[in-house]
Order: sequence, then structure tokens, then C-alpha cells
Amino acid sequence: SQNGSLGFGCSAIRSYQGQCERRLRKMLGPTVIECSTDPRGEFSPCFRGVTCTNDASLFPPYSCGSCPSGYLGDGQTCVDIDECGNASPCSSVVTCQNTPGGFVCPNCPSGYSGSNKTGSGLQDANTSRQTCTDIN
Repeated sequence: SQNGSLGFGCSAIRSYQGQCERRLRKMLGPTVIECSTDPRGEFSPCFRGVTCTNDASLFPPYSCGSCPSGYLGDGQTCVDIDECGNASPCSSVVTCQNTPGGFVCPNCPSGYSGSNKTGSGLQDANTSRQTCTDIN
């Protein structure tokens, strides 16, 4: 027979099974238990941009790589690090701006010399701090 059952009440002719599976995965959302084959990673159980590896010996049957720079977590859930609050990478005369995965130190104000600084993660924030030197 050309008909196949995909569970969850999803039966389809074989040529439509992929489309039906994609719809199911979209409906099920966070219950996905495998790495996505979708190049956009739309159905991946891992955090955006984190490598997902299928591994049938695990439960759930996948593993996630490390969180991107500027984030902490297990690869499935990654939380932005507040580099501004944890490392103070900017001069005291400017306001540090935390960004997703990083930080921005704006240009030094009038009367000071120095440049802006951007970075990603605590190591970056701790290794080179912005300096604004009073020129008056």
C-alpha cells in the first residue's frame, strides 16, 4: 500500500509524509526529540546556532554543542551574559550597553580621547577594557 501511518492521527500517501511530519513537528514545538534536517534549524531542539548531533544511545536521542560566545547554558537553553554588569568593560564616563551575546561601549564623550569598543562574552570584556582619557 502507498498509505503510511505517522502516528498522532497523521496518515498520508508516502509522497506527502515529509510535509505531514513537518506540520507535526511545527505543532509539537518543544517536544521535538531529534535534530532538524531543516537548513534553517527551525525545528532544532538546540539553541539557535548551536550544533545538534543525533545520537540514538542518548535520551533524548541528541546532544547540543556549546552555547555561542556571550551566552551560558547547556546548548539547548542558552542565556545572554550581561558583560556590562559582570565585567565592566567600558570606561566609567560612558554607559555600557549589553547586546545579545555581547556588549558595546559607545564613543568617549567630548573632552575625552579614546574609541568605542564592542565585544562578545566575558573573556572579551575582561581582556581589554575601554579607556577614555580626559584631555582638558
